[in-house]
Amino acid sequence: MERLFAASPIDLELLDQYFNFLEEYLNQGILEAQMEIEQRVRYILLLNQKLKIKATLHT
Repeated sequence: MERLFAASPIDLELLDQYFNFLEEYLNQGILEAQMEIEQRVRYILLLNQKLKIKATLHT
């Protein structure tokens, strides 16, 4: 999923899929502390990117 997104970072549908996948992964509570922090940072970056893309589409 990450490779697909890296190849097409402005694809909103793919961004939504990756975002949802990461959200489910984080909510499972199975990550070690450092890995969870890294994944939460990635999640926040994706959320920011998603918001920027949606804002661009609406202007």
